[in-house]
Amino acid sequence: MRLACLAVGMDCGLGVVHADVKGRDSMVLDLMEPLRPVADEFVLSLFARRPVRKAEVVEDARGVVRLRAPLTWDLAQGMAAWRDDVGRLVEEVATLLSRSSPYDVAVPAVLTRSKHRQVARTRLPGIEPGPVVRASVTGGTNRRKPRQRPAPGVQKLERRCQGCGAIIEPEPGRAVSRFGWCPECLPERRREAASEAQRQSRGRTQSHSAAATAKRRSANGDQRLAEQSFELAHEGEAFDREWYLREVLPGLAAHSTVEIAGATGMSTSSASKIRKGRVPHPRFWQALQGMASPQ
Repeated sequence: MRLACLAVGMDCGLGVVHADVKGRDSMVLDLMEPLRPVADEFVLSLFARRPVRKAEVVEDARGVVRLRAPLTWDLAQGMAAWRDDVGRLVEEVATLLSRSSPYDVAVPAVLTRSKHRQVARTRLPGIEPGPVVRASVTGGTNRRKPRQRPAPGVQKLERRCQGCGAIIEPEPGRAVSRFGWCPECLPERRREAASEAQRQSRGRTQSHSAAATAKRRSANGDQRLAEQSFELAHEGEAFDREWYLREVLPGLAAHSTVEIAGATGMSTSSASKIRKGRVPHPRFWQALQGMASPQ
């Protein structure tokens, strides 16, 4: 659906039913709703014909459930029909929105290719080729050049300040102002942006300062010293990696990274990597085995 919106020139982030949220394609979510029954009908009919096997569903270490082949192959068979439905819906909505524009907007038929078939029918044998009549979405015909200005009597677009909401007067020779802030709010906005940039810059340099580097060096030295002390105390003992992967690691999935970090004394970042499958130093195995063993 997102690729179809981009193909006809629609902004995926401007929603109608779904609110505009940063980093979310609200228009895509809007257009998915009319076609949701089509996908549901296909999936329900598929499950009515065949069972879902245990081997076709898998859950990863994060608890995310995913589907596997051959179930994914059967689901992919419906993509051809969904593609046609998506193309018709997106072009219809884009045409509907273009009619409310003060400009003469033409919606490309790159998804359904309806305009291409219309032109191809005029080239059939026995039909005299004539001038192609290009109908615009606003109702006009024989449009030689798109109008770049609103029709007479149509209210022009205006831009309002993001701070105070006042109307921003456009610069000479422009229909709409280039700025999103009025002259009264713009200096304050620039000072805020400069302060934010300085704050972020200070935050980045603090992690690479001499004090931070010395702190990391000291922590790494303590870790190596603890590992060497453990190896000297258990010299000659064999630590079976396969035993850890078989007996300890599966039991860690029931515990959070905070619990693992509290039991071992490591950071939550290291605990997360161990929970996903990284084998820690053997000095942590006893604590992890106590967590993984059933109570």
